[in-house]
Amino acid sequence: MTNRTNVDTGREIRRVHTVLEDLYGGIRGDPSPVADALASSFTYVAPDGTVHDREDTLETWRNASGEYDDSTPPYTVDVRAVERRGSIYDVHLMTYERRERIDGDWSTLTSSVWLRETSDTLTGLEWLHLHESRRGDVELNDL
Repeated sequence: MTNRTNVDTGREIRRVHTVLEDLYGGIRGDPSPVADALASSFTYVAPDGTVHDREDTLETWRNASGEYDDSTPPYTVDVRAVERRGSIYDVHLMTYERRERIDGDWSTLTSSVWLRETSDTLTGLEWLHLHESRRGDVELNDL
């Protein structure tokens, strides 16, 4: 067990969301740079409450490629307030805010993710579970 710091786990969270920003924004067409980070038993609870397994999540991401490529200003994801809420051995519960801008309108999601340290991924962290809840729209001057 290496007991990673918030900086390392925060970097991993930002890395995945940068890939997703590029994917939804039409810069990248494939989520493969983050696929190896998702555990085989990975689950995702979407803001609407639906639960997706690893393959469903990857398929959704593949199908979403370029979904916001005509957004003006460009589609943007901003990850903030990354915090470790607890750790059990090599598994860490992290929370963060994900703000996204689509056509100039910002919305905020509150996210929690379970990350496990592993030597099986490029970054040394594996995503076990992600849960996102939409907080609503925020005004640009609130940022």
